[in-house]
Amino acid sequence: FGTRQKDCRITGSPERRAGRLAQQEEQSELVSQAKGQRFESATAHDSNIKNNSNMKAIRVSVGFNEWSKVDDFLREFKHEDDTFVYQVDNVTFVAVCEDEDAMDWFKARLLTDFEEPIIVELK
Repeated sequence: FGTRQKDCRITGSPERRAGRLAQQEEQSELVSQAKGQRFESATAHDSNIKNNSNMKAIRVSVGFNEWSKVDDFLREFKHEDDTFVYQVDNVTFVAVCEDEDAMDWFKARLLTDFEEPIIVELK
């Protein structure tokens, strides 16, 4: 493996250097995109929960005949700032939206892309 020296040069084979550089660039981009502290105090965490009390979450299950649509559907929301999606299994996923408007948009897309999704509101 390549090693980092004090002057931040990466040593090793050219392939490893390229991989490490790409990894460092991606990591620095993620850090620059991060909002707030990585670890919050309990007080700050409680404050953020109170400020985001209008967040909405649902669990969605679709028919087994539609399992192949799930990945593409969730990929559409991957880079949305106001929506977080998590695939539980082939036919089940969870969506968390920042507010009612984002949830309404998500549900509208859900109802147009799937025949009979089962939607369960989460608290």
